[in-house]
Amino acid sequence: DICKTSAIKQVNQLLEKFNQEQVYRNVFILSNLGVNDLNKYDLSTSANNYTKTYDQLIETSWKSTKHLNITFGIISVNPIDETLIQCKTNNIRTNKKINDFNSIMKSKYKINYFDSNTLLNNPQFNTRYDIATNCPYGDGLHYDKDTDIKIYEIYKNFIF
Repeated sequence: DICKTSAIKQVNQLLEKFNQEQVYRNVFILSNLGVNDLNKYDLSTSANNYTKTYDQLIETSWKSTKHLNITFGIISVNPIDETLIQCKTNNIRTNKKINDFNSIMKSKYKINYFDSNTLLNNPQFNTRYDIATNCPYGDGLHYDKDTDIKIYEIYKNFIF
């Protein structure tokens, strides 16, 4: 829901600013799907919510204009550490659910779909300590700072 309430609003404001400047730009909007929705909704509802929102944005706010050549890309939901995430109460996320969700999204957005999930299924990518749940080795969900930097580099290479 952060995607709908905050991120989309910020992207739209930036696109409006770019349009007002009347300078031609290539814009790549890269959306990293949230694993949190998979804990709130069933798989089909989550996928439908995302595709409905994205399709609407692609046809309206994120449509290329005279000054903007907009390309939209989706990043898969990244893997979790299922052992560590069990420290969190009411967790229903699993890597199987994530992979099933990613398959739905990949089939819908074939052209600009980036499968970071496969790349991140690697021991060099670590989740961080989670103070809120007191899990000693990470929360199983969020990546540490070094991994965040590596992920950013991977995404940058995908765009350029």
